[in-house]
Amino acid sequence: MAILKSGQTIGVCVHHSAVKPAAKNITELKARAKSYNTSHSKKSWAETIKTKGEFGYPYIEYHYMIAYDGSLLQVQNEQYVLYHAGDSFRGAKSFNLHGIAVMLDGNYEDEKPNDKQMLTLVKLIRDVERRYKIDAMVRGHKETSATATACPGKNIGTSTSGWLQQVIANVNDKNYPPTPPPPVPPVEPPEPPGPTECEKEVLRLLDEIEELKIDKKVLEAEVDKVVAELTEERNDLSLLQVKYEGLQTSYNLLELEKLDFQEKLSVCKLELQEGKQNFIKKILDAIGEWLSSIGG
Repeated sequence: MAILKSGQTIGVCVHHSAVKPAAKNITELKARAKSYNTSHSKKSWAETIKTKGEFGYPYIEYHYMIAYDGSLLQVQNEQYVLYHAGDSFRGAKSFNLHGIAVMLDGNYEDEKPNDKQMLTLVKLIRDVERRYKIDAMVRGHKETSATATACPGKNIGTSTSGWLQQVIANVNDKNYPPTPPPPVPPVEPPEPPGPTECEKEVLRLLDEIEELKIDKKVLEAEVDKVVAELTEERNDLSLLQVKYEGLQTSYNLLELEKLDFQEKLSVCKLELQEGKQNFIKKILDAIGEWLSSIGG
């Protein structure tokens, strides 16, 4: 386990992860922290510098990480010595022994740090100064290391040039971050002039046109209804015409049957009359014969 800090904290050492693209937010930053913890755990010196890992990352060699949107993630307790700055040989002035390591996720040889990251870093440095009651030394990793390194990248710079120099200037600037100006109240637009008499007449006519359009639609609907009713009635008349023609045909057939029946009835009457006369004649002949037989 890393030894506890001894003596006075001297300030903040700034690093980058050299991994791109930078984690965009706190969710991606936590995923990166988990990955870095795994990779650091495989180092030959991992078990020697391992901490209790109160924040879940016992092997990471930074105290804080910052995402591209300015999100801040604490990954180690500040009490632990973390071997990140390569300056343990400096003793009381060593950032390893008495400094706080802050890593901006991303590769700032290529990527560029932004204002959100600057604001987070400035606030963190001010908090360190307040808690430890110090005028914090702020250095980039390459300013502390005994061996050559590009960390924290040319676009972050150093305490005397570039973006990191501006961070230090902002830490000491009471007006940073600047207070945004109060919102400008919206200007009420002037009331438009009223319509002229001619314009009023045009508007009135337009209203009448709209009303006439509505009346036209109503009339069209009524016409459609009447046409539908007439069509239905015409269909009914056609059906009645067909029925009438059928009845007329049946009547004509009945008339023919009637004539045929009357003709047959007449024949039957004649036959009956002839049969009746023959019968009477037969009877009279029989009576005559009978009388003749008696008289004789």
